[in-house]
Amino acid sequence: LTVDYDWALMKNPDQMLTMHGGGFRGAGLFRDSTSTWRQTIGLEKSQGIIDKSDKALHDNAANNQPGWQVRDLALTSGSIWLEMPPYYHAASNDQARQNNPKWEGTPEEAAKMVRAASRFYGAADIRTGELTSQESKLFLTRDLHDLPIVFEDSPIGYADSSKRVIPNRKWYEISITIHMSKELFRYGEGPMRAAANHSRYRQWRTIQIALMNFIGTLGYETLGYYELPYGVIPAQAGALLFGHAEIARNDNFCISPDWGSVQGYFTLLTTLPLAQSKPIDAGISRFCNTCKKCAESCPQQCISYDNEPSWDLP
Repeated sequence: LTVDYDWALMKNPDQMLTMHGGGFRGAGLFRDSTSTWRQTIGLEKSQGIIDKSDKALHDNAANNQPGWQVRDLALTSGSIWLEMPPYYHAASNDQARQNNPKWEGTPEEAAKMVRAASRFYGAADIRTGELTSQESKLFLTRDLHDLPIVFEDSPIGYADSSKRVIPNRKWYEISITIHMSKELFRYGEGPMRAAANHSRYRQWRTIQIALMNFIGTLGYETLGYYELPYGVIPAQAGALLFGHAEIARNDNFCISPDWGSVQGYFTLLTTLPLAQSKPIDAGISRFCNTCKKCAESCPQQCISYDNEPSWDLP
């Protein structure tokens, strides 16, 4: 070390004696009257500091001060607290927003902002789009627990013992890509490949709750996954419709022109209006018409050898 130290003088530290002591209370960080810093400097003086900070946050946001705007507060809101992502996240009016109006902008501005936030939180890439009456056919009718998935005029999304409810809203989709390890996928069967596959779900949990907090602080609702791997709409559909990838001969996969087939795709639904990303044509599906390596390698021989796509099962 470049500093002198003496183990004989050292004692085991007591974290309650730090200024974090007793006050690490989630979103109410340090506000609890029992926290060490408030007890140290006094409740009256510490409350004055809190009030001054809250006023500065509110006034700067209300005045559109750069670095303090609602979208800046939203980025912070999503950047720290890691908890189990909820199925539904309300349009919050929490301490971060300080009762300021929700963020307003064009769908193009919103998509650019959400893309930047998603990359900051760990997503490889995102695409966005509106769920029209046609795309509404992608919503699942039941979840894995045999609960019907239904649309209702409900103020919130929720699930009980009889159904899983999606509020009747105009929903937009955020389609998210998470990279996986190509090297470990080449192991084929076994725990190494499983590790590569599982890693996307761990990363998605972090990204999902961060984005839900971010968008909630902007003043909009989100609908996420009801379990770690499972949402109410197929993620691959969004990857195709909004331009991440193209469908492959093995239609359980889609292939990105930038990253190939070893990608994890996820979706987050929101009421924040977002610009429409377009599908792509990189020639991948046409290439699959003649490349039959996956069909030749399939142990069960259940992938079609046809030269053209068909509605018929192989």
